[in-house]
Amino acid sequence: MVEQADLAERDLRFKRIREAMACQAMDALVLAGHASHFNRGYIRYFSDWHIWAGDALILLPLEGEPMLVQTAYAGADRPTEPWITDIRKSVYPQEMIVAAMKEKGLTKSKVGIAGFKRVMTVGAYLTLKTALPRVEFVDADIMTDRVRMVKSRLEIQQYRELWDLSRAAVLCFVEELEPGKTQREVAAAVAAVLRAGGCFDDM
Repeated sequence: MVEQADLAERDLRFKRIREAMACQAMDALVLAGHASHFNRGYIRYFSDWHIWAGDALILLPLEGEPMLVQTAYAGADRPTEPWITDIRKSVYPQEMIVAAMKEKGLTKSKVGIAGFKRVMTVGAYLTLKTALPRVEFVDADIMTDRVRMVKSRLEIQQYRELWDLSRAAVLCFVEELEPGKTQREVAAAVAAVLRAGGCFDDM
């Protein structure tokens, strides 16, 4: 894609999510992500990291710098211009989130969890609840999704570019599909179009 997310986009997203957090009297937000399809969105949206494998958690305080923690064995694509500078790795990311919350004085606070229903692991949630018994953890899925539903100028432009790329791939498929060609030959031609357009996954 031509249009890349930048720090101005990050600042806009952080501003909007923190406004929503303030309305819900949240002192911080823990965003959960997993590399499986449809479960990595919170991490990508708020850090511009694309997770290839493993779990990740972001601690986003209402004020102050956020922190991103990935599983030690995880693979991910680092953004050219980091949105989050405090990046850590751990076998169990939730343990570093607990330590950071204690460092930031978030031990008697209200903390939202984005990815509460279907992303955060049971083990991660139990670790947070056990280690921080005075913290009120609340489901922040709907709040966070509502923030993400309102698209920025950048996101709309990216959707348009993605549509153009998808259309080019389909047209290539139509042109390449003819008697005598194997499925792999046709798929390779389409994949070349997608990769040239900057697509990570040509599935």
